[in-house]
Amino acid sequence: MTRYSQTPVRMGQQARDRGSLPGFLRLRHEQGDHLTLVSLTKNSGGNFGFVLDRNGTPLPSKGAVDCAAGRFIVFSIGPNPGPGPG
Repeated sequence: MTRYSQTPVRMGQQARDRGSLPGFLRLRHEQGDHLTLVSLTKNSGGNFGFVLDRNGTPLPSKGAVDCAAGRFIVFSIGPNPGPGPG
């Protein structure tokens, strides 16, 4: 994956740092962050839109895949940051 962002808690250069992603996701899970896929829409090329639910809050989100390589290029979760630190 080239970029994983989550507004506003993981953006900019941090969103491109694949090495920090496992720790970031582990921390989010430990903080009680749970997401449910509500809908998925295929757009042009490898682009797609999706809506996640975080505790009753819809999060309009987007992503892109490199179909030839079979990998995500972008996975960007919408505007609700979810549980905060500690």
